[in-house]
Amino acid sequence: MNFVARLQLRADLCQLLQKNYVALLGQRGNGSKTLTRLIVNNESPLPGMKFITAVLPQGTMDSDEFMELLLLNLVDVASQVSPREFISRKIEEAISSSENIPIFIRIRTVLSILGKHSDASYLVIVLHALANVEEKPLKELLLLLREYHGQMDIPGQSGERLRFLIVGGMRLWNLCCQKNDQLQSPFNIAQRFLLEGFSYQDLVSHFEEITTEEVVRLRNLTDGVPPLLELVRQSYSDIDDLSSYF
Repeated sequence: MNFVARLQLRADLCQLLQKNYVALLGQRGNGSKTLTRLIVNNESPLPGMKFITAVLPQGTMDSDEFMELLLLNLVDVASQVSPREFISRKIEEAISSSENIPIFIRIRTVLSILGKHSDASYLVIVLHALANVEEKPLKELLLLLREYHGQMDIPGQSGERLRFLIVGGMRLWNLCCQKNDQLQSPFNIAQRFLLEGFSYQDLVSHFEEITTEEVVRLRNLTDGVPPLLELVRQSYSDIDDLSSYF
């Protein structure tokens, strides 16, 4: 992927982030990490859109420990958000007065301050290393993020201007594609943005046994990314039945 193509992808992502959370998906080596650095380290093509990065804690299955570490990371990156002195002071006051309050409420407090008091039109929090988070804390994290999704169109709410961008591969794709019920992914609200993959024409040649209509459905689901195509192919004897992914 050349630099001009990455610039266009960055512009497309920023447009999507005005209206939704985004899951940036791609196979290994396709340039997703480079694109993420380009997004974070350069001024957004959309005036007023600000990006900050929070690394998700690794190596713990305990949800409270995970959330405590995440809170520290959020407080650290919050210092990058303008107006810096005001936001840092608000967060310090909130954290110091809530030591005995459950960790989930403290994280919500920090996110609320960022969402309501940032001078950005949209504040995008890029969450790194999701693929390595243990299942239990990951589920609770994504349920927490989901709360803000319902506030996008409500003026004055924390989630009105907060957005989340998560980068990942197969695991994130599975989280985003499952149906919406209590037993499945809480992050299937995200807009999937896939990098590269087979075109419709490539798929016609690659999957000679399926119809043109099935090719279109398969391409729309996977964006032609080879590992995702192979997963669907292995999982279903009847490739026409992709209903579990929608």
